[in-house]
Amino acid sequence: MDKSICVFGDSTAWGVWDTEKGGWVNRLWLSLAHGSEADNYFEIYNLSVSGGTTETILERFEKEAQARKANVIIFQTGGNDSSQDSKGNFKISPEKFSTNLKEIIVRAKAITNEIVFIGFKNVDEKMCHKRQVIKGEHKRCQEPFFGLPLFLSVISNPNFFKTLLVQLTLP
Repeated sequence: MDKSICVFGDSTAWGVWDTEKGGWVNRLWLSLAHGSEADNYFEIYNLSVSGGTTETILERFEKEAQARKANVIIFQTGGNDSSQDSKGNFKISPEKFSTNLKEIIVRAKAITNEIVFIGFKNVDEKMCHKRQVIKGEHKRCQEPFFGLPLFLSVISNPNFFKTLLVQLTLP
């Protein structure tokens, strides 16, 4: 069974600080490629862009996921949306962030039902309202949500990729 997995996110998903293996998306690919059996073929496309936001994802993810015939779409977003300028204004307002997230979910569901969201890394506690927006939208839309710290602890477990491989190969 072939699986096409598209990942959309920011510099963290792109792998900017991982000089050893190129970030968590590449580590996922390495693990799946190494552990794949002949019947299971995975294409993982890291379509993340440094500085990416929910708005930049909305601008391009549909065409890119459709071109790659995505079976699974993974989103990691929110960190750049919640960045602030010198006056304390968010790059993307909480209201616009919520609207963008809803639209991402609707459009992604038109492509595949296998959608995963990964929350952004911990930031200033005063800015946690975005994390609550993400969790709320995922719950409302019945989509899985993983906070990045949890996700990073999960993927550091050597059995994680074996488990994911099994889940991705299930009918």
